[in-house]
Amino acid sequence: MKKVEFGVETVSTVEVIKGKMTEEIRKVVLKEKRLCPFIDEPFDDCYIKNMISLNTESVINYCGGNYEECKIYKRHAKTK
Repeated sequence: MKKVEFGVETVSTVEVIKGKMTEEIRKVVLKEKRLCPFIDEPFDDCYIKNMISLNTESVINYCGGNYEECKIYKRHAKTK
């Protein structure tokens, strides 16, 4: 599991995605572009919007750090 260190706290990508972190850490994570910029307001076709077991790996991989490789991100980034 991918871990991200913030001073004295270490937060896993899954905890970040599930919102199990302080608002301060969340702001730092988003600022450093470690999470998809659409994570707070996902589109209807985003993996995180449709959290089913089949999407778990994609949520962790794309929403949690590799969003620039995500086909959904690429499609919506063109329109923003």
